[in-house]
Order: sequence, then structure tokens, then C-alpha cells
Amino acid sequence: MLRAPTLKSHTENSTSESCAVDGRTGQSSARLFEQLFLACIGIYGVTSYTVIQQTREIGIRMALGAQRKQVVSLILRQTLVVLAAGLAIGVPAVLATQRLISMQLYGLPPIDPVSISTASALLIGAAIVAGYIPARQATKVDPMEALRYE
Repeated sequence: MLRAPTLKSHTENSTSESCAVDGRTGQSSARLFEQLFLACIGIYGVTSYTVIQQTREIGIRMALGAQRKQVVSLILRQTLVVLAAGLAIGVPAVLATQRLISMQLYGLPPIDPVSISTASALLIGAAIVAGYIPARQATKVDPMEALRYE
């Protein structure tokens, strides 16, 4: 008995391939958000530590008559300077390694302005929050306690 040759339909192949690509894209996206989340936590930790180290300086400024708004803006300015330096190094590094990144993130073009701007905006937002929360806490410290801190 002769059997008729069976051929896989094109829709079966394309469906299984698209599921595999979607799974990899989902994994890449999850990994990207994990890395961005860890970067945000790192920014907060470093900024918080820096503000704690400046508690005495903040206390002196407050004892000499600095307003809370001035102290918060000083700390936010310092945070944003560090952030600007990081972005000035990071964005060109991303653009320089575009080919490697495009091999890791399936379905994205080598230079994806939406991804770069989203990641940058998230890091800017995290830096502002990371600078504002410890700065606000530091301005609530009594200047006399801050002077006795060490």
C-alpha cells in the first residue's frame, strides 16, 4: 500500500515559530525590566547613602538658616548631575553596542528610540524619587541633633 506524502501546513510552522519568538520576547522584556528595577534600587541606595553622609552638612545649613526647599533642591541637583553623567556615558554605550543588543532582544530594531527613551525616563524618575525622599527626611532632622551626629 502506498501512502500519500504528508506535508506540514504553512500555518502550523508559522504558529509554532511565532510562539517561540513571543516567548523569547517576553523573557527578554522581563529581563530588561528586572535590570531596570535593579538599576532604580541601586540609584536609590547610593543617593540615600550620600544624603546620610551629608547629614551633618545639612544640619549646619539648616542651623544657619537654609530653608528646607533650598536643601532639597541642592540634593536633587547633586543627584541629577550624577544622573546626567550616567546617561551621557550610557546612551552612547547603548548606541555603540546596538548590534549585540539587537541579537538579544528579538523583534526590536537595532536602535529603538522608544526603548532608550523609556529606560532613560524611568531612570530619571527613579533618580528624582531617590533624591527627594532622603532629602526630605534629612531636612526633618533637628539641626542640633545633626550637629551631634558624629
